[in-house]
Amino acid sequence: MPRRGQPSPAASVICMLAPRALLGYLCAAIDGEDTMIFKRRIQDSPAGPTTFIAATTKIVGTITGQGPYVFCGTVEGDCDINGPLTLAEGGRWKGTLKANDIILAGTVEGDVVARARVEIAGTARVTGSLSGNSIAVAEGAVIEGEIKVTSGGAPVKFQEKRHP
Repeated sequence: MPRRGQPSPAASVICMLAPRALLGYLCAAIDGEDTMIFKRRIQDSPAGPTTFIAATTKIVGTITGQGPYVFCGTVEGDCDINGPLTLAEGGRWKGTLKANDIILAGTVEGDVVARARVEIAGTARVTGSLSGNSIAVAEGAVIEGEIKVTSGGAPVKFQEKRHP
């Protein structure tokens, strides 16, 4: 029997058999007794360390890179990110965003192109086209432009349940 605060042997086995990168699931031991498995969201991706751009930062030019990115500041230019990209609430982007998965909570003036999923939070304002295999738009979001779902399905609306 493990001591309180330590993972149980069952939790260790589950985490070893189902690595964090596999299937997007997270293994966690609660109080050393129970094991819970949580489904990951786009921003919880195990793709390595996240690159953060602070709210006081302004970038002008083209951005390319690999891995998760979170932009809180202002960007004027285009990007092509091989990984998930998040534009946080208060963040501003003027140009084309292209990434594997995209979460928008800020303001975009330009096109948004996701190779997979797009999540538009209720605080987001987009002036330009959106495209992705699946697109989820929260109540309150403003989109002035075309929405193109490349998987053939219809756009999905959802209510944001996460609170900052």
